Amino acid sequence: MSEKGNLGPCDRLVHDWWVYKQQKCRGLAMSIILLISKMSYKKFFVDIKINGYAQRMKIDSGCHDTIINSSVWRAMGEPDLVNVKTTRKSALGKDIPLKGKLFARVEIVGKVHVLPVVVSDDDSTRSLIGRRWIPELNSIDWNKFFDDETLVLRSSVPNNRRVRANAMKYRSIPIILDVILQGIQVEMILDTGATVSIIGLGTWVSIGEPQLNQTTRTIRDTSNNSLDLKGEFIAEVKYNGRPFQLTLLVSNKFQIKNIIGTDWFPSLDFDFNAVFDNIQFPAPTAVVIDVLPKIKAFKAISFDTDTSNCEVTDETKVRSKTTNQIIQVTHLPNTATKRKNPSQNVPQSKMKITSARVCRTLN
Repeated sequence: MSEKGNLGPCDRLVHDWWVYKQQKCRGLAMSIILLISKMSYKKFFVDIKINGYAQRMKIDSGCHDTIINSSVWRAMGEPDLVNVKTTRKSALGKDIPLKGKLFARVEIVGKVHVLPVVVSDDDSTRSLIGRRWIPELNSIDWNKFFDDETLVLRSSVPNNRRVRANAMKYRSIPIILDVILQGIQVEMILDTGATVSIIGLGTWVSIGEPQLNQTTRTIRDTSNNSLDLKGEFIAEVKYNGRPFQLTLLVSNKFQIKNIIGTDWFPSLDFDFNAVFDNIQFPAPTAVVIDVLPKIKAFKAISFDTDTSNCEVTDETKVRSKTTNQIIQVTHLPNTATKRKNPSQNVPQSKMKITSARVCRTLN
């Protein structure tokens, strides 16, 4: 017989009420878990037109270039491409095969821009908008977009003409933020294309190897490569002086960068307008670095002073008279101490000749 069958009418009513409350609480807890899970895997997309072709693209601040795959390029009518000399890598360090690059007419939020688009030679590559476009799109209210995915224009837009020009020429620097993890300051990259936050194995060791739980999550990069995970834990996080307890994944690889994904966005409450307005596109210094070894290795050319076999084809007129003068350099004793009477002459006998220099004068 069930436990409920042994209860009196009054107790049975209490039992039913208790079961109802438990079921309701479980349902509420499940709803919260589903909501958190949904927020944890949040992706942010915008609908744009590239050369008149409608395309849905993910905003990915972890990537420099804006990229589309070859199937999208074919659907656009295969516009002419220019060769891309540099290589691109995914978040996991895998090479992305590139077909080329084009400057496309981009329509977004009622505005038209001419912007560079890199074309992947792999149909599985996801279409995304990288940091390079963001200065041109600075009229968008990014705070509103990352709050409710609504694209609206800002009432006040900073003048970033120089930044926009640099964005077309130079590579951008990832958006790096200082975060306190387990009491240790750690640099993390703000990545709007990552749905979860993660640190590399080396960072996990540096913050004291906090105990990990097994994770069933899977992470894939832009090229669909999967990342091996060691586990996850609830991290003690502090950002801008405010403490949080947030889920953090740990990679099984040391070289993986520390990433702040969209699962942390609701808690940390970033000012995306300010963050995006300060993306940097510094001029490269690699050319100087490459030249330095060549300069150091340069050797002066030695000339043979024997001119008997030389044919004079032109003459250079020089000053006719040169004289060499010997100038003695004298040393005054105890010069480190100031004399009481500066006008007092030093006896010639106490002046010591320490060196002599040859000075050539031209008359």
